[in-house]
Amino acid sequence: HFMRTRQSAMTAVAVALFVTFSFVAPQFLTVVNLLDAIRAMTFVMIIAVGMTYLFIVGEFDLSLGALFGFSSMFAALLVVHGVPFWIVCLLTIFISCLVGAINAAFTLGGIPSFIVTIGMLSVLQGATLFISAGITITLSFDFEPGFVSIASGNVGPVPAQLLWAVGVLIVAGFVLRFTAFGHHVYATGGNERAARQSGINVAFTKMACFVLAGGLAGMSGLLMLGWLRAASATTGLGEFLFQAVAAAIIGGVSLQGGEGSIYGTCVGAVILALLLNGLVLVGVNPGMNIFLTGALIIGAGSLDVGLRRAVREMVRLRLRSRGT
Repeated sequence: HFMRTRQSAMTAVAVALFVTFSFVAPQFLTVVNLLDAIRAMTFVMIIAVGMTYLFIVGEFDLSLGALFGFSSMFAALLVVHGVPFWIVCLLTIFISCLVGAINAAFTLGGIPSFIVTIGMLSVLQGATLFISAGITITLSFDFEPGFVSIASGNVGPVPAQLLWAVGVLIVAGFVLRFTAFGHHVYATGGNERAARQSGINVAFTKMACFVLAGGLAGMSGLLMLGWLRAASATTGLGEFLFQAVAAAIIGGVSLQGGEGSIYGTCVGAVILALLLNGLVLVGVNPGMNIFLTGALIIGAGSLDVGLRRAVREMVRLRLRSRGT
């Protein structure tokens, strides 16, 4: 009930932001602007899906933004060296999943995921700078036209990136809500000891969530490469990861694990995209985007803790009144 109420409130916020910017920013409702906002949102949204699984299972991964950039650069260099593109895609996804598995292995070994993934963030940033020599890799204009079409083309007016994101959201949402694995994710994050005692393979569940998050970061990196036909050594750094974190937190994931939804994360990403795009159009300094992302994370986290504390207090008072 608590999650449904919060998701309804966040949906109302997204609608209110859309209506507000439609009036105060004349260019907001133009087709070009909306398509640009959608494209920018999809890369964050795909990564945020993996982050949602990790939050729910009681972990998180600070290296996903760096992995997104590394995947794009790794794929671009393979293409430049003449590797067939279908092999490039398989290798990129494999390496991304492997990074997730390494993060999981160290975390399951007893090292907090915060320490493991902040270390992996540095490793991936260094690896990206090393393999690229710090320069932007630009691919030829006729680079894999079929892939460019499915990564950055349009189906009617709808950007292909949005279709990829919707596909990820549907599959991830279905798995999380309607499958035994999804139940295991919630149970592990809610009470790891109880989940283990009930026969759930906690180690496998956490490993799978880390691998999924890594694979989605690699997929997003490939889509970015297909869209831009270029890979930069700085892709994925800075506020990109924190936008993915903000989308999940705004959408209602529990900071203690065990709660959250893909729908909520989707709404959180939409709120973030509308807010950042609309503020730029009304003349707010673009540098405020980073400030606002951080403020939203703190605000949403504080709201989550405050609301849950209030709910617990209401339940306690109700139980006390029944007892008397």
